[in-house]
Amino acid sequence: MNVLDTSFINLSAPYMVWKEDERRYCFETDQGGLFQITFDLEQSIWLDGAYELGIQNIKHVASPRDLKLKKTIIAVVEEFFRQNPGILLYICETGDGRQAQRSRLFLSWFKEYQDLYVIKSVRIQSEGIDNYASIIVQQNNPALQQIIADFESMVHDLTFQKPKEEWEWIEG
Repeated sequence: MNVLDTSFINLSAPYMVWKEDERRYCFETDQGGLFQITFDLEQSIWLDGAYELGIQNIKHVASPRDLKLKKTIIAVVEEFFRQNPGILLYICETGDGRQAQRSRLFLSWFKEYQDLYVIKSVRIQSEGIDNYASIIVQQNNPALQQIIADFESMVHDLTFQKPKEEWEWIEG
């Protein structure tokens, strides 16, 4: 992954973003929250050019309706795609049972960027727990149709390997 340019991010991000290392970027909110955005190499579906996007609220400080939070995360994602024209996979954390809420929020943030990105999301139920995953790909990616087909195939394979699982596409 090419390292993101925080000076470029900070031109449009309302919160100042700093680099922890080549794959971790942080910022602090007005409410005192500390957010870390990570990009981990993802090779379970695609062999090259895919990263899992992680968004972690390190201090667990709530930032309800914080538009600056949304704009900062979008600025980081946009810089990711400027430097790395690949694939982002986002999986909602399940530790506190709020994954459905996170998925809805994430999709709402990117809804206004549908002219730039294709976002496919899915809910997969496994062992009574709803899991949410999304991919974000630039509209102009030359392999867009194959990427979507690969994601759909992975979802199909995951859900039909175990008979108790079910899935549904979520409109983004």
